[in-house]
Amino acid sequence: MRSDIAYFAPYTYAAGNPLLMPAYTNSLTYMLRWKYLMLMTSYDWNRNLIAEMVPQRYMDDYMIIKPINIPNSQHFSASLNYSTTFFKIWRPNWDISVNKDYIKLGNLSFNAPVLYTNFRNNIKLGSWQLGVNIRSISKGNENTAYHDKITWATILSVDKNFLHDKLQISIAGYDIFNTMTYKDTYVNAGLRSVWSDYMYRRMAILEIHYRFNIEQKNRYKGNRSTDELNRF
Repeated sequence: MRSDIAYFAPYTYAAGNPLLMPAYTNSLTYMLRWKYLMLMTSYDWNRNLIAEMVPQRYMDDYMIIKPINIPNSQHFSASLNYSTTFFKIWRPNWDISVNKDYIKLGNLSFNAPVLYTNFRNNIKLGSWQLGVNIRSISKGNENTAYHDKITWATILSVDKNFLHDKLQISIAGYDIFNTMTYKDTYVNAGLRSVWSDYMYRRMAILEIHYRFNIEQKNRYKGNRSTDELNRF
């Protein structure tokens, strides 16, 4: 909502928009569950949807990026989830979803669907717990941005409990193949703004948790009050 204008890049400025109107959404959602599968769909009707980073002309040879309201738009999403347990040790939880916007800005339409996948796998071997998570995003429109490439990442994790579950040590490797990169394009009235992110995102994280007070079963050793029970 700020009104100041800031230098962002050569020939490009960035600003807020104090004239933004509140956004309203009416949503219709349907959910169906059968055994290990769950299907969820929703359709949204948006009024004054806020679109971020929309390029506009600024003075003669410059471009300014600022958020604007889109008077009317719709959004459809559908997701299918599968979750179960195999052999008491392997617990997969898989999601496949598709999002499709119906947005029109001037003579431009932003309707290309985006496919998301998230394959989570948890394997429990005694006090050891192994995790494998593979997620991806396809090309397509998200709001007024267009994803120019398929992005995916792999996350591996190992957890181990010690001292009767009081101590937990976790080691995780994020984006181990260094594939979590993206390239988004914003267009408006003949202007094009391209955002690329090829940062080095691979990392390893070590976490140590210690719980000092673990609730014990049947800790209460007192006597029940007959008068209190009768009141109920």
